[in-house]
Amino acid sequence: MSASSQTLEQEVRDLRQDVAALRKALREEASKRQAGAAAAAAENVERLRTAAADAGTRAQERLEQLEEQIEANPVQSVLIALGVGFVIGRLLSR
Repeated sequence: MSASSQTLEQEVRDLRQDVAALRKALREEASKRQAGAAAAAAENVERLRTAAADAGTRAQERLEQLEEQIEANPVQSVLIALGVGFVIGRLLSR
């Protein structure tokens, strides 16, 4: 073999090693990013769960307050309900 042929073969071997190292680096980076994305998604899910639980708690508190107001003022509550029902009925009948 000639010197230029040996040099070319060595360069091809070096190139293959470089490509293999690049593939390995790309796989590692992809794995890191995937793990980071999974962690971020899990954090977002937890925030959504917390927000939903808080919203449910606030809704329950408001419902309890409404029930207390109805019990404290039953006549006024009935009259308000009748008025609202009348207005809605009029709007829907048009």
